[in-house]
Amino acid sequence: MSDASDADASDVKEGSSIYGQIGWAVFLVIAGTVLVLDDKFPDGTIFISGGVTILIVAAAKKLKGIEVIFIDLFIALALLISGLNDVFELNISFFPIVLILFGFWKLFDLVDKTRKV
Repeated sequence: MSDASDADASDVKEGSSIYGQIGWAVFLVIAGTVLVLDDKFPDGTIFISGGVTILIVAAAKKLKGIEVIFIDLFIALALLISGLNDVFELNISFFPIVLILFGFWKLFDLVDKTRKV
C-alpha cells in the first residue's frame, strides 16, 4: 500500500518540477525578448513578467492539486511590486516591499493557525 502512496507523491513532485521548468522557460524567453528590445519596454518589464510567470505557474499547480510553495508567491509579489514601482516611477525601495510582504504573510499565517485551534 505504501508503494501506491509513494507513486502518488512521485507524480506530484514530478508535476511540480515540470511546471516549474515550463515557467522558467517562458520567463527566459520573455526576459531575453525584453533585453533584446530594451528600448521598446519600460524598465520594470522583466520584473513584472517574472512575477506574472510565477503566479501563472502557481495557479496551474493549484489547479492540478500540486502544493504551491509560499516562497514562490512571495517572490512573485515582490517582483510584481518592484516592476510596477519601476514602470510607474514610485521611488519605493525593494527592502520595504519585502518587509511589508513578510508582515502580511506572518499575519495570514497566524490567522490560519488560529482558525485551526
